[in-house]
Amino acid sequence: MLALRHETLARLVVAEPRERSRWPAFSAAVAMLFCVGIGLFAMRDGALPWLPWGAGAQAQSRVYETGAGQRLEVSLSDGSHVTLNTGSRLRTAYDDRTRTVILDRGEALFDVAKGQTRPFKVVAGDRLVTAQGTTFDVRLDTGSIKVALIEGQVTVARPADRAERIAKLRPNDVLVASAAGVMVTHDPNLIRLTSWTEGLIIFDNDALADAVREMNRYSEQDIILNGDDLKTRKISGAFRTGELETFVEALSMSFPVKVVERTDSRIVLARRQ
Repeated sequence: MLALRHETLARLVVAEPRERSRWPAFSAAVAMLFCVGIGLFAMRDGALPWLPWGAGAQAQSRVYETGAGQRLEVSLSDGSHVTLNTGSRLRTAYDDRTRTVILDRGEALFDVAKGQTRPFKVVAGDRLVTAQGTTFDVRLDTGSIKVALIEGQVTVARPADRAERIAKLRPNDVLVASAAGVMVTHDPNLIRLTSWTEGLIIFDNDALADAVREMNRYSEQDIILNGDDLKTRKISGAFRTGELETFVEALSMSFPVKVVERTDSRIVLARRQ
């Protein structure tokens, strides 16, 4: 029953409001989303003070945000759909020339409406992702940007680069851009990268330190590993986002670790003697 509840709630969609005549129903829906932790959104209209790379100065902006452990599905005015992951912030800036969205932080999965004459552009850090009708994931981390293409075609460019180097991705390509450069790999199975849309995190022989860092994204309470030897151990498995206790219990059963400190803000793990 809990799994069915999770699945049902994960499919709730919050659309851009076009009218305010159904305020009681809308209030109830927002209250429900808040209670289950799926995520809320904030909106504001007005000209953006700064839009990069030629977006119209009179574009109207809406802002969507999620907190730790929240997930939000949004229907945009052109029929495109966006799913925001934990701790994310997205701004829309549509005008008569382009459909531009700006990912300020976090991660988002874009399902772009087909049959549109205006290009769909995602600004993430110093990169610009351009698409038509397609599905792709963009993740903005400190010092790096990841773009994973599920279907269709996208291009990724760095407009500040005078050489105008443009990367063209095909389905199952994953682009990672950082200070070290740009790397594109081909992954025939992107389920790991998009499993968060179903409330899951999948690890496949990942370093324990990386797994802990990923789990911490979905909770206000952080797991801390004491001991470098623990951080390099490998872990595989699937876990529900935000369920830190289940994850810690699994670690205690599978690795020589124990909880040495537990507060509202952190769980400290150390080697079990």
